[in-house]
Amino acid sequence: MKPPADSRMDTHTPGFFRPLAAAAYLGVSRATLYRMVQAGVLSPPVRLFPGVTGWPLATLDQVIEHAASQGKDESGDDSFQRTPR
Repeated sequence: MKPPADSRMDTHTPGFFRPLAAAAYLGVSRATLYRMVQAGVLSPPVRLFPGVTGWPLATLDQVIEHAASQGKDESGDDSFQRTPR
C-alpha cells in the first residue's frame, strides 16, 4: 500500500497552486512568495478549506505578465533579489 502523500508537497490542483508549488512556478522561495503578498505584488492566497490555501493559476500568470512588461523579476521588485555572498 502506498503511503499518503504529504499535502504540502502536492504540486497543485489543476488551476490552483498551493504555496510551495506557487513559489516554484514563480521561481522564488516560499518566504519570498509571502513577501510578495505583503508588498502587494501578489494577492493573498485563496482559502479553499481550513488550512488549505493557494493561488489560482491565472493570478500567478498575471504576476509574471506584469513583471515581464516592467522588465523585472517575477516579484516585480528588485528588492526581492538575494544579495551575493
